[in-house]
Amino acid sequence: MHTILVRNVNEAWYRGVEYLRNAGENEDTRNGPAIVSPVPVTTIYTYPWERVLFCPARDANPYFHMMESAWMLAGQSDARWLDLFVKDFSERFAEPGGHMHGAYGHRWRHNFMHLGPAGEMNARDQLQTIAHMLRNDPSTRQAVLAMWDPHRDLNRPGLKDKPCNTHVYFRAHRYWATVGDDAPTHKLDIMVSCRSNDIVWGAYGANAVHMSVLHEYMAALCGMRQGTMTQVSWNYHAYTDVLDKILTKGILFKNIYDRGIVSSTPLFGDQAETNDVAAELDVWMANPDTYRSSGNKQLFDRLLVPMYRASLAWRAGDINKAEEHTVKIQHEDWRVACLQWLGRRRERRDRILHVAEGTSESVHAGDPSAAGGVPEGAGASEAQGDAAPRENVVHAASGGEAAAE
Repeated sequence: MHTILVRNVNEAWYRGVEYLRNAGENEDTRNGPAIVSPVPVTTIYTYPWERVLFCPARDANPYFHMMESAWMLAGQSDARWLDLFVKDFSERFAEPGGHMHGAYGHRWRHNFMHLGPAGEMNARDQLQTIAHMLRNDPSTRQAVLAMWDPHRDLNRPGLKDKPCNTHVYFRAHRYWATVGDDAPTHKLDIMVSCRSNDIVWGAYGANAVHMSVLHEYMAALCGMRQGTMTQVSWNYHAYTDVLDKILTKGILFKNIYDRGIVSSTPLFGDQAETNDVAAELDVWMANPDTYRSSGNKQLFDRLLVPMYRASLAWRAGDINKAEEHTVKIQHEDWRVACLQWLGRRRERRDRILHVAEGTSESVHAGDPSAAGGVPEGAGASEAQGDAAPRENVVHAASGGEAAAE
């Protein structure tokens, strides 16, 4: 077992890449050549709420990461809602009809059934059940969240998506917030078990966001402080072509949290507000264009609503409007990451337009050899948001082996 103890995902990303480059072994997989850790890897985050990855070379899509996290908390499995942000997401990663087989949120809230008082079968909301357990008995060691379903997943070839993260374990610790306190409070630690973890798209991409948002939500639901998040990866790897491409782009480490440039803002309010988040997410997702927040303004009005509007403006080709909505995000780390992400797309678009203009001038000057340099409309895919919201990879979806961007 190799252990990586870090403050946040930015440090984890850098140290994880360095570990694989130094100790990883080359392996051929069904998805192509990969560099794989010879042993399982444990990553421990002491500040898991610092979940936004700022590395320009990695170029993670903050809009999609947060929107997919909200979709999960709502318990959704219809991937067609995510097509609002990545136009072909459901086509590539869902089964016919849009159902995503291994959708984490659906597994958390609706997948597993239990017998009701009248003999009926009801879906068990594992998150509410676990929160109830921890509130009643913070010392319990039975608070286990399941995502892997042997009946649905084991020996089922042909499915586009199976859960890569299989279980989450919850553990409450007593601690004194300040010296001299009469009574202790509790902080909630979690451990996420992952059978197969791609460090680019999974561990230090989507998973660092999804699982830390779940962690923060559960802590708020239990009336506890958020503690450490531990991520155990049984198969810890990166696909060689993807990692090599990133390594050619420059600096890997950019941790602006610990330099005090940005800070993280809590996503959830008190326990009562947090209890209503799932229902409010359903309302918002059904009518995001007309939604008016009635509960957790910290999550909706100050983050999800402006982020949603910015993302749709970007997809519509209006980067200026996307930036106008993005500056309304009141969560500093998310706002900065989104503006940086848009800025990189603006720079790329401008370079394409500059090349296209130069080609046009050469052709008009009588240089026919330049005419084929840039096809007509070369910048269109970026203007429409096709190129950037989700990197195109072929690995399975659902966090551990996916490019959820």
